Amino acid sequence: MGPKLDSVQTPEGEVVVLTEAAWSHIADEHPEIASCRDEVLLALAKPDAVTDDPHAGRRRFYRRGVGP
Repeated sequence: MGPKLDSVQTPEGEVVVLTEAAWSHIADEHPEIASCRDEVLLALAKPDAVTDDPHAGRRRFYRRGVGP
């Protein structure tokens, strides 16, 4: 799993742990948000919308007015 960078609790009470490896993957795949780690964590903690992801067992979190 790798070293932990941060963690946040979703409104549903789930704790999401952000590891160095996970953030590296996110930054590589989505360079437009590489400098927005705090905003990504905020979207998880206080989303404006949450939708199902096409991959089973995953969700997408959205927050207005943050990010690039």
